[in-house]
Amino acid sequence: MTDIEKAVRLYTLMADRLEASGHAPRQARIYREQADLIRGCQTLEEATEKIKNSPYYLGTGAALLQDKLAALARASEAVGMPDVAEVYWDKIQAIEDDVAAMYETGYETRASNLKRPYLETFEAFASLYRTYLTLSGQSALDTSGRESMLKDLREALGRLQKPSTSFEELAGLPAFRRLVEADDAAYGSFVQAVPRLAAHGPDLASTIEAIEADWKKTLSELQANQGPVKAAGQANQGRVRRAQALAEAPSSRQGTYQFSQEEVIPFV
Repeated sequence: MTDIEKAVRLYTLMADRLEASGHAPRQARIYREQADLIRGCQTLEEATEKIKNSPYYLGTGAALLQDKLAALARASEAVGMPDVAEVYWDKIQAIEDDVAAMYETGYETRASNLKRPYLETFEAFASLYRTYLTLSGQSALDTSGRESMLKDLREALGRLQKPSTSFEELAGLPAFRRLVEADDAAYGSFVQAVPRLAAHGPDLASTIEAIEADWKKTLSELQANQGPVKAAGQANQGRVRRAQALAEAPSSRQGTYQFSQEEVIPFV
């Protein structure tokens, strides 16, 4: 096998591999066309010169960038960022029109600026779910903690920007559904609860009434059994001794700690 045949074989194998991946059609096409271009050359020097004087000299790098941009565009579309995707598609076309466009990097800033409000919305939506879980498991008696969580929830709702400022609309989009690792029933409860919590806070009236009723019942039973409770405490007191120990550090490296023990006055 001649050097040219080896080069043709190499380019063909690379084209096959890239084509099979399904993610690099432009690179596959470039390598396949390069193989055809040099097939009739007699030496590697002739093949190299032929590639240098052809669009393929910069074509492989351009194709690599275009395939990468296409992947970013499709990913942007999949998560509901069409304007970000458009930046990538436009860049692909610009490179197609003039390969030198691949050296212009301003598109990265444009894409980043467009992407920022989406990313902030994703984070705010995830924060809403974390806050919802905290509120769901919070004690009804933790007033300060509840107020802090409600403040966080309302602030998160205010950070929703794109593709919509509506929590209900966002909750219906697949990209946002995937942010919450819960089954459909739990997710539905979350979606229904957030607007209600933001407007009115949790409905704790019945819970607080139940706690107060239980407290009154317990207090009443303690008062009714005050005598037996005190008697049990006094009977047990004689068997309990509490003490505190004092450890005194040694005065030298070779010394030992000294311990003293003092009995505490029994609880009355």
